Amino acid sequence: GAFVAGATFVQLFTKVLIPLISGTETLIPYPAQGINTLPLWFKLGIAVSLFSIVPIAEEFLFRGVLYAGLAEAWNKSLAAVATTIMFIALHPANLGSGNALTHLALVLIAILLMWARVVTKSLYVPVMLHAGFNFSSVFLG
Repeated sequence: GAFVAGATFVQLFTKVLIPLISGTETLIPYPAQGINTLPLWFKLGIAVSLFSIVPIAEEFLFRGVLYAGLAEAWNKSLAAVATTIMFIALHPANLGSGNALTHLALVLIAILLMWARVVTKSLYVPVMLHAGFNFSSVFLG
């Protein structure tokens, strides 16, 4: 369910809000459109990484280790804000697009991931949301 929710969120943002507000067709202009020229084994490696390794690693780091440690040392709200800012800073390509809607989408995604972590007290839902975001951005975007 969380995977589908993540994919749906990105699709609503990219297919409805971006064209409606800015008149552009994409959320992030991908400079790597030549991905189809890569060998199949390499594309499969990218897919495995984007939909499994990256979401698990990023959620474990940001919503797991950093959030838990900072929430214990500070308070939960400040820890949530700090780790959300760190997560956004890790995605400079998204911020480098210069598109305000891209920035807004990244902030909303980061907040949604943190919210899922806090509400469920688990990393499973944020990992699945993150995987859904990545899948939708690559294959459905």
